[in-house]
Amino acid sequence: MTAADHPCYTVTSLSRRLDGGGSTHQLTVSAALDPRCVGQLRAMSRVRLKAWGLAALTDTVELLISEIVGNAVRHTSSDSITVSLSCGAGAVRLEVVDGTAGLPRMRRPGPDEESGRGLLIVDALAEQWGTSPDGSTTWCTVPIPAGDRLDSPLRGCRACA
Repeated sequence: MTAADHPCYTVTSLSRRLDGGGSTHQLTVSAALDPRCVGQLRAMSRVRLKAWGLAALTDTVELLISEIVGNAVRHTSSDSITVSLSCGAGAVRLEVVDGTAGLPRMRRPGPDEESGRGLLIVDALAEQWGTSPDGSTTWCTVPIPAGDRLDSPLRGCRACA
């Protein structure tokens, strides 16, 4: 086995909460500050979304993970980051905590610049996105198509059944 075969993240929480409005599912992981970890987190999200019956959102969520986690890995001064993926109330929510204060800013890179488009991509793909007041957490949401919502009486989370 090589180092690439070992996950660079640790699952810290996997839960399902039932309430009057339906159910909420959440996965939280602590991840190393290693660029290889971004790909592993994309793969982890693909498996989790499929288990939740939301495979149709995989491409969008994976791209959002690439951008938000990639920014956290590049810009944090912490030793690790925390990544949460949850679904409920008609949306999938991605949250990345890097512990670094400071608000990200959207850039308008020129056509020849190789970077600076991450938040433009997040803004285009996410229904909503934002940061905590101190900038240490960046989050976004992606709507779940009405027929795929976990609170629908015809849907259920196969992972929790």
